[in-house]
Amino acid sequence: MKETQENQQLKEQVRIKNTELNRVRVEKIKQEEKVQFLQEFTQKRIKSLQAKIEEQEEEIRYFQKRGLEISKNRKDPNSDNHLEAEESAEDSINQKERYLKTLQYLKEIKAKNDQLGLKLEHEKKERDRLTKEKGILAREIKRIRDEPRSTSINPGLSENARIIEERMEKAQVRYEQLLKEKDELISSYEEAIHAATNSGEASPTAIKILAENLEELRKEKVMLESSLERERKLQKTKLQRQLAQLEIEITQQLKRKLNRKKKSKDSLLESIEDGSTDGWITTYADLATLLMTFFILYYSLGQMDIEKIRDVVEEGGPPEKLQSIIKAKDNPESLEMAMGLIPNQIEKDMQSLSKQLENQVEIESPPGENKIILKLPGETLFSSGSADLELKKSREILEEIVKVAKKYSGYKIQINGHTDDVPIDSEKFPTNWELSAARAAAVLRFFLDKNIPAERVSASGYADTFPVADNDSAPGRKINRRVEIVLEKEG
Repeated sequence: MKETQENQQLKEQVRIKNTELNRVRVEKIKQEEKVQFLQEFTQKRIKSLQAKIEEQEEEIRYFQKRGLEISKNRKDPNSDNHLEAEESAEDSINQKERYLKTLQYLKEIKAKNDQLGLKLEHEKKERDRLTKEKGILAREIKRIRDEPRSTSINPGLSENARIIEERMEKAQVRYEQLLKEKDELISSYEEAIHAATNSGEASPTAIKILAENLEELRKEKVMLESSLERERKLQKTKLQRQLAQLEIEITQQLKRKLNRKKKSKDSLLESIEDGSTDGWITTYADLATLLMTFFILYYSLGQMDIEKIRDVVEEGGPPEKLQSIIKAKDNPESLEMAMGLIPNQIEKDMQSLSKQLENQVEIESPPGENKIILKLPGETLFSSGSADLELKKSREILEEIVKVAKKYSGYKIQINGHTDDVPIDSEKFPTNWELSAARAAAVLRFFLDKNIPAERVSASGYADTFPVADNDSAPGRKINRRVEIVLEKEG
């Protein structure tokens, strides 16, 4: 039972780890796409900013050159352009200050973009490391799935999954931080545009370019936020669906176990209620009647006229059983064997059968009971989870048992199917009750095909209600998966 619980826990852990791996895999793909997009976008922005900086520097150099020319004109007081030069000089100084401010804003934005690129690179390295750890976890889960019985539950497995989950959450927090920095970058663009606009004499081309960049950043931010929200909703929906499915499976298993226990309890109560305080008297009377009938039959066999019986039999076509009795009339031991009255002889035949089959059949003879129990391993007759006879492995065994059953025609044949306590939940066999009954019926059909009379045979399925070994170990469960053929002397 303990190992069964461990196996159930192991299966549950494998399901959880598969879910986590799928979630991590999807999230990794999304994050890689986002990181790739941000890197490409950052590279484009950097190139664009560098081009703008070069353009601004060119304009600054132009105005500096023009300022020198104006200074020369100012030194010449007789020049007609003296006043115009002074006004132009003032305008040039104001424009120079504005462009210097714009240039400073652009440099700051470039520095922030560089920092963002470094953070994205660090984020990529961190995700690569998490991917390697995820691969190690996937190999561990595959090993557990391939060898579930030889693997004990590893407490460190869930701890590793928890650590990776925490790291993924931290990575998501860092990603959100990057979005926040993107907001700050947008704010910087807005401030640059606002400062350039308030000056009143900013370059229309520069303002237009900054506005276009700002609009692109806003669109990209909205796209990233919507993508992040969709991913969250998708993961939440998947988790809820998996939890609901797991809850349904657990509920079904609990219902099956409760129904099984209830049936067992009801049958026990019925057997108790049907009984009475005078039951032993009835049993004793039946036993006395059977003994009296037995001795009367035994006495009548000794007194019957064999010649008359032979004449009657030859006229109507002799049955096999009666022919064997007539042939054995001169040998009392053979006569008793033909009637199935020597239990020791059938035991000897069964023991020799067991040796002949290299101990593939376990023979049991309960003391004080006129019956022989043959225990056949389930794996000898059937494949796992199936009720179809594997005749390549079992034909020889079953045919030898049929020979013995035909020899001792005075014995009824009861075929009982048994399983271990590991639940089965297939479309064909909802529980172990259906599986054990189907296996017993398959063996019964084999006996009928070999001309064993139908009135001699019966089949029953008992699931895991009569274990002969401990179900907590694999060898014990293997022993419990069996088919019992009970040869019981007719009363």
